[in-house]
Amino acid sequence: MRTFQRIAARAIAAAALALPALTLIGSPAVADPAEETFTPHVTTLESNTSACPGNDQYFSGWDTQQPIEWTYTNGEHVCIEVEYKVAFTTANCAYQFYVPNRQATGYIDFWVSGLSANSNMRWGINRGINEYDKEGWYTIHSGTGVTSIKFWDKGPKGYTLGWGKYASLKRVCS
Repeated sequence: MRTFQRIAARAIAAAALALPALTLIGSPAVADPAEETFTPHVTTLESNTSACPGNDQYFSGWDTQQPIEWTYTNGEHVCIEVEYKVAFTTANCAYQFYVPNRQATGYIDFWVSGLSANSNMRWGINRGINEYDKEGWYTIHSGTGVTSIKFWDKGPKGYTLGWGKYASLKRVCS
């Protein structure tokens, strides 16, 4: 029996070294990572109309850092919605948006929404960024309780709005 216990102890020790350590302190809530990126969910709301001509309302490409997607602004008419669903946290976090390198020229009006600390009241606020003279990561909001950040292709016609295809929203918590 002692041989079996030694073998089992070695197997457990080896497994413990191979797995990352998990520590639960207090309640079994999900730990907030210091930095996390989110993939956008792009929804075509309308196409093949006079306001949203053509089948495709957004397009794929590359900038110098990563694969991107982009769209044209459509005046006051909305053809697509880009949304990031974010897990609720009471930690104070900065939300940074990826502006593609030389691929975007418009102003994005974000709608940031969330829940109060006790999760019983919804809130929302507009934030914006002019992509014309920017590239890389820019903070668009800081705070707690965010659950969603979204934007639409609304804005003066003739501009382009761009975002990272796979990782274009970053949450950095302190």
